[in-house]
Amino acid sequence: MPPANTTGRTQYYAASSLDGFIAGPDHSLDWLFQFGEDATADYDEFIAGVGAIAMGSSTYEWILNHQILPGADHPRPWPYTQPVWVFTTRSLPTVKAADIRFVHGDVAPVHAKMMEAADGRNVWIMGGGDLAGQFYDRGLLDDIIVTIAPVTLERGAPLFPRTIVTPPMRLASVRSFGSVFAQIRYELPPLSRIDQYRVVVERYLSAYNRLDVPGMIAELHPGVVFRNITEGTVTAETHGIAAFRDLAEGSRKMFRTRQQTIHRYTRHGNEVTAEVDFEGVLAVDLEPELRAGETIRLHGRSTYRFQDGLIAEITDES
Repeated sequence: MPPANTTGRTQYYAASSLDGFIAGPDHSLDWLFQFGEDATADYDEFIAGVGAIAMGSSTYEWILNHQILPGADHPRPWPYTQPVWVFTTRSLPTVKAADIRFVHGDVAPVHAKMMEAADGRNVWIMGGGDLAGQFYDRGLLDDIIVTIAPVTLERGAPLFPRTIVTPPMRLASVRSFGSVFAQIRYELPPLSRIDQYRVVVERYLSAYNRLDVPGMIAELHPGVVFRNITEGTVTAETHGIAAFRDLAEGSRKMFRTRQQTIHRYTRHGNEVTAEVDFEGVLAVDLEPELRAGETIRLHGRSTYRFQDGLIAEITDES
């Protein structure tokens, strides 16, 4: 079923220090609470337009520990009447009578459900910054609305750990609240299809370079096909997640470190081809002339075919 929401926007709405942090190193918000009600001057106006909310597990746990659970230092009832999606890979307590839905993985299918639930109102990405970045990575974030406090923290949780340079964001509005806060709303440029594919490929390769097989699999379609071609001969081929996982786990154990570096992308329809340099330090002896501790260097190309926003086929050629 297509989402019912046809007018609402997906917005990352947050308060930040002047140097770009939404929380201190210990997740403290005391720097914000010192301003009292001035810190939420437009909150009632904003929340009235919100039909669905997403937050990460750290944000959710902060609300539980500081507002909901016994001994909270800012006690209050659960503050949201809207359905709330909490992204987490851990089991977390729920709140009685609150509409809380625990999810994990790709944000895109969750966003579709949120848009439907919002029914024409806005979707609020509460945070943290990396969760907002994941919505941006999938081309789903429309606005960043940041209320800037006159403090600097030097360290902490970053506002938005993504790079957006060309095209830049568009300044949509600037507001001030008293003599304390400045609020800026930026509209985000739409991601081109190749940018969306590139984000997924780069997440996959980041996990590959970390030897993180679960992280690699998170970017793959369930029916993924993998082929490795060396000098025109297919040397490995798998079909489906389970077979890919087995191959990836075996490959991971062969290297102490490994690094794929992409130099150029080209797109043809739902495929992206990347020129790749590979360097890996062996953890085991492979052949008489390839000993543990030696470095392998290769140049080749990888082709990624996409389906439903995930990598459905990988062909590595060297």
